[in-house]
Amino acid sequence: MFEGLALQDGDVVVEFGPGTGAFTQEIRRLRSSGLDIRYLGIERDAGLYRRLCSRFPELEFQLGDVRDAAAFVAARGLPPVRIVLSGLPLLWMPDEQVESIFAGLRVFMHKDGVFRTFSYVHNYPTPGAIKLRARLYQAFGSYDLSRPVLRNVPPAFVLSCTTPASLDEN
Repeated sequence: MFEGLALQDGDVVVEFGPGTGAFTQEIRRLRSSGLDIRYLGIERDAGLYRRLCSRFPELEFQLGDVRDAAAFVAARGLPPVRIVLSGLPLLWMPDEQVESIFAGLRVFMHKDGVFRTFSYVHNYPTPGAIKLRARLYQAFGSYDLSRPVLRNVPPAFVLSCTTPASLDEN
């Protein structure tokens, strides 16, 4: 998820569904190496939220729904977000929920922002995965698909999108 991301001092990273903190741990490592980045993890599950707050007390978390991400970003006075990482099972979510999430990205993402999510290799040919890729194309204008990450169990692809289509003109 982090390969090829050119994170810079001052960047804001928002994580949708940090869960147990697998990606969050990498944010901690990057910050401890001296990179000055802001982080906001948005977690819907109260138990996981409490666990994240305890495990990563130096990072910011919000208990809530990612469909409200624009409001959470605005409430903190954060600048436009350059990186959004998603651990959400987007291909299994209802259409209207995914559309709402992508619409929210247009509100708070930087014009050079990057949205990344992942999908397991065995899901690639499924109707849900095909629909998700079409949604990503519609929302962003394009996406890149990584090589399969075979170290992951199960193996997965990373889908990386740059600049929501509606921000191209800004």
